[in-house]
Amino acid sequence: MLRRAVRAGFTLPELLVVIGIIGLLISILVPVAGRAREVARRTACVANIRTLTTAAIVRATELTTGNGALIPTDGGGADSFTFLFPKYVSDYRVTICPSTQNSIRPDVLYSKPPLYPKPVLRDLAFVAANGQATFGHSYETFAWYSDGIWADGTIVNSRSVGRVNAQRGLKPGDLEYDPADPAADGVLKRMNTLIKPETSILILDSDQDGSAPDRMNNWPEEWNNHGTAGLNIGFCDGHVEWVSRGPGLIKTYIDGHQDPAQPDAFSMAQFPGLTIQNGVSANGRTFTKYTY
Repeated sequence: MLRRAVRAGFTLPELLVVIGIIGLLISILVPVAGRAREVARRTACVANIRTLTTAAIVRATELTTGNGALIPTDGGGADSFTFLFPKYVSDYRVTICPSTQNSIRPDVLYSKPPLYPKPVLRDLAFVAANGQATFGHSYETFAWYSDGIWADGTIVNSRSVGRVNAQRGLKPGDLEYDPADPAADGVLKRMNTLIKPETSILILDSDQDGSAPDRMNNWPEEWNNHGTAGLNIGFCDGHVEWVSRGPGLIKTYIDGHQDPAQPDAFSMAQFPGLTIQNGVSANGRTFTKYTY
């Protein structure tokens, strides 16, 4: 009786071909899966920023004191969300971008009168150093417009609206009143000072890098929340946009009446057509003037 020949299995060349095909598929699928995960994280980040921005708008609308400040920090360099918790936002995890390793410690408190006369969660008061940092929240607050003569002709002049206490609606005897009464270097974003809510930046992915050639402030780099791709920005009308790294990001700062806080030469190189002039006189003082 004839017996059917039984194949012994793959030959070595065939096995190598199969292994090669599997490796090729992995090389294609892994980056695709990684990009899909990052898209999902960006979407969650948008939801976080929208929640925080909406809470700030609601807070400002409801307040009968404090001149309706959206986020009443004591200066443009402060990045605190303590003013929104727990009344307007109950879950502090909303301050964490899912693309980062940042976290909020629920048992670490911080107090520093007069700004924080009562203990607050420390990690809500301070932004993390970068996306890889363990502690601190993930977002910057642009709670103040920057003084300047802006491309749309607007002059932001802090001297015309008062010092920090006055802009925050504080008077002697108030718990958060600062006896030093420091001068302001910008205009606090209040319901009655918003210039163009749809272009006024309020909350964005953090970028706290120093200004150096390989470590630029307000310019997405690999250690920031979403790497070099760009960042999410929440505006004072409540909408959130993804803005890619490039000329459009610098333009977004300028249109929002915000100093990019970068060397002028860098900002102008990234945004061809932008001109930055320092020491321009107007209203009895000097300003930086931005045109494009």
